[in-house]
Amino acid sequence: MPTPTHHEINVTFDGTHAVPVLTSNLKVPDTVHYSSAAGDVTIEFVENGSPFVDGAGHDVTMITSAMPPMPLSKRSATGFACRCFITLASGTTVGWGPNSPQSGGNHIVK
Repeated sequence: MPTPTHHEINVTFDGTHAVPVLTSNLKVPDTVHYSSAAGDVTIEFVENGSPFVDGAGHDVTMITSAMPPMPLSKRSATGFACRCFITLASGTTVGWGPNSPQSGGNHIVK
């Protein structure tokens, strides 16, 4: 079995949107960690499940940059849509919402 690859996913902030820079090479059982130079990251999977599961087999729907790297556990050719948020040093949280639907991404996991 090949060694899992680690993916550090950068979430960029352009003044309005929190956008993850996703790779097309996500595979089970690679690991993923999210970070941003702009602040602390929160990723939410709310629509079609999550590529991450806990020890009991339940979807992990909220991931933060404070968490250790998470192994990808589920595949999806159509992907797992996420909403992205960054808490800036000022304490203000920016990201997904009615005025920023671009703050998110789709994790295609092979």
